[in-house]
Amino acid sequence: MENVLKGAKEYVYIQSIGSILFGLFLMIWPFKTTAVSLYIGAGLLFVLGVFGFISYFVNRKKEDGTQHADWSIGLLQILLAILIFLFPVTVAASMTYLIGGYIVLNSILNATKAIQYRKHGLSNWGWIVAFNLFTLLGGFYIFVNPFIGFQVILQVSAILLITKGIIDMIAYNMMMKELKGVHSF
Repeated sequence: MENVLKGAKEYVYIQSIGSILFGLFLMIWPFKTTAVSLYIGAGLLFVLGVFGFISYFVNRKKEDGTQHADWSIGLLQILLAILIFLFPVTVAASMTYLIGGYIVLNSILNATKAIQYRKHGLSNWGWIVAFNLFTLLGGFYIFVNPFIGFQVILQVSAILLITKGIIDMIAYNMMMKELKGVHSF
């Protein structure tokens, strides 16, 4: 159990610090951060697509049919990378949907986990749900109102990412404090 909790701690802190840093960069340099993120993502997609093709050619003699998925996914990744390189502004505009959607889904998943914590006798689960409802509302607002101004959306996204990172660390620490009181490790 202790190894599981240690792994969860590392995951929560890495994810939280990443959200906070990305949020800070997005707040300070909204357009540069967006452009750099797009080009890094496109580059990674292109490389993954090339690996998909390599995997296809290495495994094409297999008779289980799985090698065709490597080719198809590789082609899709390369085409998506080219699309990002050719139309970065259009892709950047759609990023608000992705950021809002990410925040919504992540908040729902974290609230669901908190409700499961209640089943294990943790009393702080309500705060975790409340924190995640806050970020859920913000993420939903970003998702349904992407045209109120790209910079405003990026800055609100930055604030929500920073808040989410801080809230996730607080929620994890609250849970661990209570778990230490319930169980002795």
